Amino acid sequence: MLTGMTAVTPATAISTAPHTQTPRCSRCGHETRRLVRARSLDAQDEPTGDWHHECSNSEACELRQQLSTAKRDSARTVRRALDAVVDAAFAHGETPSVAEIAESAERIGPAARDATHWRLDASDAWQLVYNGRDGDDWSLSNCGTWIARRARRTPELEQALRELDLLSTRNQP
Repeated sequence: MLTGMTAVTPATAISTAPHTQTPRCSRCGHETRRLVRARSLDAQDEPTGDWHHECSNSEACELRQQLSTAKRDSARTVRRALDAVVDAAFAHGETPSVAEIAESAERIGPAARDATHWRLDASDAWQLVYNGRDGDDWSLSNCGTWIARRARRTPELEQALRELDLLSTRNQP
């Protein structure tokens, strides 16, 4: 008795396991059930023979690929502009010998323990860069295992930080 996959031929494979996701085209990500043999070649220029899902309408698939590329390029451009605002603000900021950040300061940025993030208090914005890895110069740390830089809190900087946070959370799995 076979469990999980019963196959007569690859093209007519029938899964007996419950699917949690609808199959997607390997080129554009669109939902599809069309299973085809790969047309790509391996390192020795031999057909791979792998089976994958592909859209039945190649023109629509091509348009979806172009749209996806345009969205990715647009998001990259927005991210670069936001990074420039943040970098400019902290380039003119200061690195105090001991950073005293209020406990009530709002955290913005990734939740990972060692990820660069920002804190906003009443008048200042703080950029915290993790500095506790092997090979880091720990003498530069001024806030535990972090290097904290302070910049004046402005509406433009706060908006840029919040948009960067939205972009980073939107791109997480």
